[in-house]
Amino acid sequence: MLLDISNGWKTAIMVVALIAVFYFFMIKPQRDAEKKEQAFRDGLKAGDRLITAGGIHVKFVSRDGQMATVEAAPGVRMKVQLVTLRSVPVVAQKGRGAAKEAQMESLKNQEPSKSAPKEKQHHREPLN
Repeated sequence: MLLDISNGWKTAIMVVALIAVFYFFMIKPQRDAEKKEQAFRDGLKAGDRLITAGGIHVKFVSRDGQMATVEAAPGVRMKVQLVTLRSVPVVAQKGRGAAKEAQMESLKNQEPSKSAPKEKQHHREPLN
């Protein structure tokens, strides 16, 4: 059936298929990520804990257009661009040592892998 189609139509179908693949694997995920980031920025409220692009842990104070005022320490306020702010991972919010506890908990819940080497028992034959 596909062999009965002229070369011009085959080319057109391939171009449309290529555009569809390009859209669903590159353009749509990028748009979804942008919408998610915009929703994050729109949902910021005073007191939210964030991390700047430079790795500084801050609290959100206010927003003025594309700029945000954040507090790095009591009385130390900075103006940064909104696009440089990211949310703090949940593990970091729980405090010191929580990361190690979370890692240990995830290791406990993991099933042992089948490819993990079993303990070898060394057995020596006596020399005569």
